[in-house]
Amino acid sequence: MNGLELLVETAGINFKDVAEYLGISPKTVNDWVKGRSEIPKKHWKRLADGYGIDIELIKKKDLSNEDNLKMRLMYYQFTNEPIKTDDFVYNSNEEVIQMIQDELEIVEKIESQKNRLDATFREYWTSHKQTKEDSLDNGSYSRMIAQFVDVLESGEQSKLEGLKHVIYFLSNLYSIEEDRWEEINPFLNGVSEREFYRELNALLKKYKNGKLKEEE
Repeated sequence: MNGLELLVETAGINFKDVAEYLGISPKTVNDWVKGRSEIPKKHWKRLADGYGIDIELIKKKDLSNEDNLKMRLMYYQFTNEPIKTDDFVYNSNEEVIQMIQDELEIVEKIESQKNRLDATFREYWTSHKQTKEDSLDNGSYSRMIAQFVDVLESGEQSKLEGLKHVIYFLSNLYSIEEDRWEEINPFLNGVSEREFYRELNALLKKYKNGKLKEEE
């Protein structure tokens, strides 16, 4: 999907609306979308100003997921129209904007680590010849990362749910005393995951530097 197509989808309009706004024929807009002709520079600024979107995003021919989120965020922050999908109208634009901002933050974090992870994978595949059954080499996280990806690619719901809760615990609760967990997540008390986190916390406390402590 290119930038103009996503703009139309995000704004809930059609190409005829774009044509009318720019004072041109629908066929001209269709030619832009199909790549049969380029959008003249004089129209870029009008599209950007009219819909609150960065010009460079509208000009893109192939948008990434990050680009998709950025365009939606820009438009929703710009418009006063209620945000709605085919079957749902949100209570407030702020609700949707916050959801997109949270998702965009995650995507940007992943992207910022992409080169480092790519290098780690290259190191693993070029320097290590283990099979899937081999254990993780001491001092190297390459095997662990590969196993992590294996779980993600497996599509097995039970594994994915377990991984999600372990990552949440390590990211948010591990270094916090249990009686302060509700400060991090006010909804934690009373949910089934609370017992899982409690047992995981107790288990991890038995470990130090990756080795099980000797029982006294």
